[in-house]
Amino acid sequence: MKWKFGLIALGVAVGLSPLFGLGNGHNNSENGHTPSVALADSTTSNYSGTLGSQTDGTLVQWQLKDGTLTLGGGTFPVMSGNVFDIQQGQLLYTLEKTATVSDGTSPANIDFANLITKVNISNKLTIQSSNIGASYFFANLTHVREYTNLQNLDLSRLGSTTSSTISMGSMFSSNAALTTISLPNFNLSTGSAIDIDNLFANDKDLASADLSNLAGPSNPVASTDSLFSNNPKLREVNLANLSFTNDCDYQNMFTGSPQIAKITLNSSMILTKDTVDPEWGDTAGVHLTGPDTTTDLTGLWQTLGAGKVNFINNYPTDGYLNNNPLGDSTYTNDELYGLYNGTLTAELPANETYVWQPTDKARFTTPDPVTPVTPSTPAPAESDTAAFQQFNVSAIKKIGLYSSKDFSAAHRIAWFVKKPQMKQPVFTVMGTTKST
Repeated sequence: MKWKFGLIALGVAVGLSPLFGLGNGHNNSENGHTPSVALADSTTSNYSGTLGSQTDGTLVQWQLKDGTLTLGGGTFPVMSGNVFDIQQGQLLYTLEKTATVSDGTSPANIDFANLITKVNISNKLTIQSSNIGASYFFANLTHVREYTNLQNLDLSRLGSTTSSTISMGSMFSSNAALTTISLPNFNLSTGSAIDIDNLFANDKDLASADLSNLAGPSNPVASTDSLFSNNPKLREVNLANLSFTNDCDYQNMFTGSPQIAKITLNSSMILTKDTVDPEWGDTAGVHLTGPDTTTDLTGLWQTLGAGKVNFINNYPTDGYLNNNPLGDSTYTNDELYGLYNGTLTAELPANETYVWQPTDKARFTTPDPVTPVTPSTPAPAESDTAAFQQFNVSAIKKIGLYSSKDFSAAHRIAWFVKKPQMKQPVFTVMGTTKST
């Protein structure tokens, strides 16, 4: 390879996402808005405004941005309307009918039900005492996939005596896109029973529900009627720590939810068997479906014990991450009903998890991920940013002087021919650069 040698004449250094869903369509002629009210801009889905009134102390700031509805702190206004309005959903109805929108858009012309994909409660939001309580509060938010900061929703004003019941019925019903949810305590008032009938009814994509932090002995559950009805994808339910009144209504608790493969039960719960009303022919009972006998399932429930049964990314629809229960006890579905018939409460563990027992070939445990050790990086012997130090070189071969970093005949200023050592020209290197 033939190399070119040369110098630059100028030394320059160069740095190198409920039960009676009424849908989302509404007749705007019935809501009292005049034609002068602005219509929603079809090119945007971001809005903000207020709910309630500062006069009665119920002013709540809200913002809808990129699908997330954020509710600020305050006191939520008591909803007024007939039973069908309530079943539409307290939050949705209040937004569509009474919200003030900052840009003057009529709230009736904003498609809240389709635009909202996430609900965030950024500060303490109090629900006032009324005959509807928190029932249907988030109902019919059909595109909501996630709720965040639910612990900021305060239900302490609902139920204040031992004879009162806190109504939370249908609170999240017809949330068709919701897949997982974990409920907080909601600051429930001590001593009041809670009604959670139809709480997740018709949530067709719901796969996992955790109610273990919702309530304890100070807030016994009075009704679980249709609690998880019509949840065809529901795989995991945690009812740990819940207690139940002696006359709790359990009927249809799991009707239409035949895929529950992991369930945690409290010892005070009663799994009522299916019975047929002789007069009306209605079927009562919790309708908990046991496992079938297949190549992967034994057809029995097994206690989890010290084993692992969980799901990839904690989403049951993604499949099992571990499927290896190690509990000592197994039960048929009828035998599980027999354990929780109300007569063995004192003998049962306070909370117990049961899973569909896999066959030996279907058992597996995923090894815990190994955290790689990052090797230490030795310090550089010399800083890359050290200042350039000029130095001298002698031309031992023929060398050219150029006016540009791109060596060419057009840029060559002069040639320096090869000379004896004592007569070799000496050049000072003032900086560095690179040719293009």
